[in-house]
Amino acid sequence: MAKWAVSSGNGAWGKPVWDGSQRFHNLFRCQAQNLFALCLESPYLMIIAAIRSGTDPTAPLPPATFHRWLEEPLCCPKCEVTYNLVLDYDQAVGRHFLNESRRHLQMLRKAIMLGHNSNHLTSHFETNGVVVTSHAVAKAVPTPSIQPLTRRIQ
Repeated sequence: MAKWAVSSGNGAWGKPVWDGSQRFHNLFRCQAQNLFALCLESPYLMIIAAIRSGTDPTAPLPPATFHRWLEEPLCCPKCEVTYNLVLDYDQAVGRHFLNESRRHLQMLRKAIMLGHNSNHLTSHFETNGVVVTSHAVAKAVPTPSIQPLTRRIQ
């Protein structure tokens, strides 16, 4: 009867193998190698920021040596608000930029469309392809006027 075993094999930690055959061991090794290859092949973290036209960024721009502002802005489908896109120059001029940025742009489009309900109070969106961060403009709080305690100031 076949049993599970732990082989001390080539690695520093034991690898689970199926007694009597190397199928499980080979499958486990191939999956680990594929995951490592995906990490090496995937581009480094791409962060795209969408900043509403006519406003300044309310948060720091994405980390980059040089920033590139893309020519085609994202527009709100319900009104005339446009958002300019900014990202790292090296990522913007890459050969596979259109395929790599597709998910980022879809998420930013959805965030802009949902921001229409709040009258586009958010002027700065950022995404890394997983989550969209919104940076709203801080509202100025009026300070109350301070009255002197007495009429005479000594």
